[in-house]
Amino acid sequence: MTAPREPNARERTALAHARHLAECGVPLFIAKPDLDEYGTWNPTGGHNSCGYWLPPNWQKAKADPAVVDKWKPGEGLAAVGGHGVDFVDVDPRNGGDESSIPMPTVYGKVKTPSGGTHHLIAGIGSRKGSPVPGIDVQAGAPDGEGRGFVWLAPTVRASKVDGVVRPYTWVHPPDVLAVTLVGGDDTGKHLAVMMRKAVEYPSDYDGPPYVGPSYADLSDELKTHAAQHQEWLWDGWRKRLAEASTWSEKHRDGRGRGWERMSADLAWAIARYAVSPWTPLDTTDAEQLYDELLPRTIAESCPGKWTARLLAKAATKPVPPPPWETADFEAVHDPHEPATTNRAYQLTKASTFKVRPVRWLWAERLAMGSLCLLGGREGIGKSTVAYTLAANITRGELKGNYEGEPRAVIVAATEDSWEYTIVPRLIAANADLDRIYRIDIATSTGHLAEITLPADLKHLGHAIKSTGAVLVLLDPLMSRLGTALDTHKDQEVRQALEPLVRMADEAGAAVLGLIHVNKSTTTDPLTSLMASRAFVAVARTVIFVMVDPDDEDGRLLGTPKNNLGRTNLPTITFSIESAHVADTDEGAVWTGRIRWTGETERSVSEALVAAGESSDRRSVTLDAADWLVDYLIDCGGSVEGGDVVKAAKVAGHSRAAVQRARAELRLPLVPVDGDKRKKMWTLRRSVTGEFDVV
Repeated sequence: MTAPREPNARERTALAHARHLAECGVPLFIAKPDLDEYGTWNPTGGHNSCGYWLPPNWQKAKADPAVVDKWKPGEGLAAVGGHGVDFVDVDPRNGGDESSIPMPTVYGKVKTPSGGTHHLIAGIGSRKGSPVPGIDVQAGAPDGEGRGFVWLAPTVRASKVDGVVRPYTWVHPPDVLAVTLVGGDDTGKHLAVMMRKAVEYPSDYDGPPYVGPSYADLSDELKTHAAQHQEWLWDGWRKRLAEASTWSEKHRDGRGRGWERMSADLAWAIARYAVSPWTPLDTTDAEQLYDELLPRTIAESCPGKWTARLLAKAATKPVPPPPWETADFEAVHDPHEPATTNRAYQLTKASTFKVRPVRWLWAERLAMGSLCLLGGREGIGKSTVAYTLAANITRGELKGNYEGEPRAVIVAATEDSWEYTIVPRLIAANADLDRIYRIDIATSTGHLAEITLPADLKHLGHAIKSTGAVLVLLDPLMSRLGTALDTHKDQEVRQALEPLVRMADEAGAAVLGLIHVNKSTTTDPLTSLMASRAFVAVARTVIFVMVDPDDEDGRLLGTPKNNLGRTNLPTITFSIESAHVADTDEGAVWTGRIRWTGETERSVSEALVAAGESSDRRSVTLDAADWLVDYLIDCGGSVEGGDVVKAAKVAGHSRAAVQRARAELRLPLVPVDGDKRKKMWTLRRSVTGEFDVV
């Protein structure tokens, strides 16, 4: 790690602006960079992938100009809202447009590394929130609740557009003194109204608060619905908290939540539920429920999150209507046992369905509207194969229904870097990069999150239609499943995969999911795939990649499962060669490239058997195979199996060795007329009549 340097001229100017904010009463805090053991900064690490670790209790930071003097190059500098000034964060990537809100008078403007802007405005007295998509107001209520913050210059971060690290810069330097001299302004009153509606009501409810009967006055049927809804709600929390209890104390999920935030969110959810008149939960039982739901490991680390003050605060907030008064009651009140009053059976005659031929994205191997698994051990080239197929699709060169018609591909990848690995592989495969799309999910806070199944299926479907994509590549598939789902339980895996397949069929796209193998030594490629068997069961096709047991530099690609096509497809052989794809200011860029070498009749199952043999046993099998070919040729090409075994024993080959040799040579067994128990071991003949012993 290099020694800290002194701030340069640009940074000193930015620090002077930050000092002005602090002198006018705006709290600042410093965030430490996420460094590895060698002192290298990870711009996508830290809290919520921002590159920095936020200090504890930053919401309670004080306005102190001395903070500016403590800043060092490489650290993050941020300002907290709700202290006389707030900040409007506009993110054009997510549809943010300052004309979509009543923008108050702006007293300063910062440009972000991703092309967005932070507008400094007079405080509006609201909690932080998002009044419209693409715009976040980093504010804070007078009671200190709901504080938000923004990064200031001279902080640097990775752009969410292209990943390039750039600094925050002041477009219009801050003039907070103007706010204090006039005692604030009222140009933010209309935005304040929007914000109160945004933060006080749930995102799916914009009507008046519930004013119906209390739980005691409900009918028996509605009491049942309320009890079912409560059971569903707390079961969901139990699953989330059970997973969170396995984290380390400093771990953060994709939304930046750790133990402290999770326990606080649970307390608030219980308080809001307890004060709703239509719920069976009494306020006297709320604290007991909190203690029951919160795992001991989290409770010991985050004590005191439940307070009676939460109930009093929740009682001042508008209460939304119960689930049976919402439009999507059937999906909300109990997803496990939907109300019988909202469901009815429907019969459809089979004769009304129009039969359709299978449409192949990759001829006979990858069908449109289906899920295909691409399995194999780590580091043998699965991803390289996947991105080669994607590249061929973008050029219209993959044999199938879209051959000659270049189409788009959507990629959700988490294990490999786009800059260092994925894009170089695509370049090596001669992909049309303008037809390859990385997909992320923009959250209401303006952050990018990874796509999650089944929660983000709607977004994925829209992305397919908007781009015309014919392939969705999930690398790896298992990482795309929601964190609340157990990947080793069939029912929970199906909750994500079956809706995914329906979406793919409706959108007319194929889904290729990469999956690793488990630690077993099975010779069945389907059994070797990790996690629940539901992955294999739901997939219509499974493609398996492995090292050629006879050539450590060679690879085999077979199709051990193919529900929609032929099951006797030949195994494709290939190797991976180094490819130089670019020269940059940082040096040459090299990657791996597929070189297709042919086909073989040996299946991957047979290759796995061979791979499991020791070198000595493998040598014995190959010797027996050489003898068997010569023996059958001398006997005219066909000999009864019992006689083969006897002759092999005389020649010094065991029954087991000659049986393995027959499987290695893929010799057909022809029944003997009059005695079905006997089989003839027969060499194949070519079209010219010669023995085919390749």
